[in-house]
Amino acid sequence: MSEQTWAAPAGMVHLSVRLADLHRRQDSWYGWVRASALAHLAATPEAAAALNSLRGFLPDSPENRRLEVMLRERPEDFGAAGEPLVLWAEHIAPRVHPDNSRMTFQLEGLECVNGFQTLCLIARLALELPPGHLDRAFARIDIETGPPEEKKRLRRLHYESHLYANAIRPQDNLARCEHLARIAAQYRQDGIRFDCRRGIIAGPHLANDHGIATVFRALACLHPSSGPELIHTVRTPEGLDTVWADLDGTRYRSLIHGAVDALGVQRAVETYTTALEVIARSDTSSVRAHQHLVRYAPDLIVWAAGRRLPLHELHVNGRHPFNWGAVKQDEGFHRTVKAVVKDAVDAYAAMYPKDGSRQRKYKDELERFDVWSAIAEQLSRWARL
Repeated sequence: MSEQTWAAPAGMVHLSVRLADLHRRQDSWYGWVRASALAHLAATPEAAAALNSLRGFLPDSPENRRLEVMLRERPEDFGAAGEPLVLWAEHIAPRVHPDNSRMTFQLEGLECVNGFQTLCLIARLALELPPGHLDRAFARIDIETGPPEEKKRLRRLHYESHLYANAIRPQDNLARCEHLARIAAQYRQDGIRFDCRRGIIAGPHLANDHGIATVFRALACLHPSSGPELIHTVRTPEGLDTVWADLDGTRYRSLIHGAVDALGVQRAVETYTTALEVIARSDTSSVRAHQHLVRYAPDLIVWAAGRRLPLHELHVNGRHPFNWGAVKQDEGFHRTVKAVVKDAVDAYAAMYPKDGSRQRKYKDELERFDVWSAIAEQLSRWARL
């Protein structure tokens, strides 16, 4: 079935805008238009059919609800969100008003190629919002025309546009963090590039090319909190995404804040990676039973070893009784980590003893937070004895 077989015939539609709002590009027009000028385009219940849109209005979609909040509370930001409206008309007839301040377009055979949800939202809120509110919101708009084959091409390209767009990921949020930008600037002063962005980034990186995931896991392992909740969350890419998705969230702000600087980050990463190296040397190919903890939950061991360090000094500059810079070669710290490995395995065995089952899935068991919490609690009890 072609797109023409179900599209209701459209009549003449008028669009009145300020003269400076739209600019001509051959036979088409583009620019920024006040939302109030667009309110009538999708004001009828038959708008989806009349404008030959891809779908009807989706009032309960999360995207539309967020856009509605923006239009109500921050109309000045409205036009910057999302893609431009793309309209198609079989014929465009512009007429400039005598006072040269406005222009009215006669649009014959008008269709909405992209942005129907935005048009519907504007139409609905125009009935609720006070006069003048929609004048504060602008929408980017393209009004295209041409032969039928050009319309077909334009629709196809917009329907397929998501195939060519790189989706936004939570990590992309990090480029907006003022604290990470400050830390990056501190690294640049030492000739080191610290960058939280995805993709290929030229230039030297943090020592040993540690990525931003390692930075967050290191900071979580050495966070002075009493429990392993945070490190259990960020141990997986999915957990990191939940933290990165909310820069104002409690978990993110507990790791990245004004007191964190490049020196503290470097200390955390070096301590974290050193501990992992020590733990890895205690792992063998013949791991059995509760020794699986070493392989499947090394960050829990790093977190537990971190409890024996002066974590309150991690982000403090000046003279310290603990030499963070010597951690990598510090045999005392290495012995501490090895001792924690043994204690953690023993705690795991004490809390979850062997049950004789050959089907026991240690990997799955060690992904559960209740298991981590029980091991951490047992270690804490032994430390108080």
